[in-house]
Order: sequence, then C-alpha cells, then structure tokens
Amino acid sequence: MSRNNINLSNEEFELVMRAVGILSHMYGVMGDMVDENYKKKAEEINELENLLCDRASDFGLKEITDEFESKKVINMESKWYKKLIKDLDEFEEYSLFDNLSNKLGWRDFYRKYSKKEIEEMGKRNNGYFGVDVYNFEKKYYDEFNKNGFERLEIKE
Repeated sequence: MSRNNINLSNEEFELVMRAVGILSHMYGVMGDMVDENYKKKAEEINELENLLCDRASDFGLKEITDEFESKKVINMESKWYKKLIKDLDEFEEYSLFDNLSNKLGWRDFYRKYSKKEIEEMGKRNNGYFGVDVYNFEKKYYDEFNKNGFERLEIKE
C-alpha cells in the first residue's frame, strides 16, 4: 500500500486521534455485540490507530499511547482517553434521549392520525412531517431532560 504524506499541526493530529479513538470504541463494541461485519471495520480502525500512535510522540502526544501485543495503541488509562470516553458517553446519552423521543413521538403521531390524514399532511407539506410530529416528540424531550428515565415504565 502506498502512503502519502499529510502535513498536520499538533492540534489537527490530536483531532484525528480523537476521531480514531471514538471510531475504535464504536466499532469495537459493534464488532463484539452486533454483527461480524463490524469486526473487519474494527480491525481496520485498529491498524489506523497503530499507525497514528507510532507517530504520536512527533505531535507531543506520547503520553496518550501505550504498547500492547507489540503494537502502539491509545492508552485507555490516560486522562486524554478518559475525557474522550466522557464526551462519547455524553453524546450517547443525548442520542438515546433524542432517538427515543423521536420514535415515541412518531408512535403517538401514528396512533392519533389515520392513514388518510397522514397522507393529506404529507401532500400539504411536501412529505415533511417535522412540524406535525414536533409536539409529540417535545413531550418526551421535556420528560427526559427533566427526569431522565426515572418515570419510564413498562405497562404490564
């Protein structure tokens, strides 16, 4: 494989490292928990992580790397990595609230309106339902922002 050189500042290199760290975490989990197809992506990301970690000291980031099985990897005990995971956890929580609010909002929307009413709304708004669904989503956004999942229960 031929390699091209890219000139990056220390700050740009760190951003690339952050992106690879997040992707490594995501594809690692997905490869272990979701589907074999993600394992190949996880391996590719790990190779890229190794390549970047080999150069980390050139960009003032030696303290974020470690050696594992004769390869350079991101040190998961470093403050840098812990901050990265904290940011990712915050994103995942927001994303969970956002996706759940959206799915529950759409569920309630479909419960309230008939298929014919929805088709008419679609024609009226050129297929855009954001305004019509917003109030259904908003009650869940508000609930999750105020109470998290504390009041979320499954009816028996």
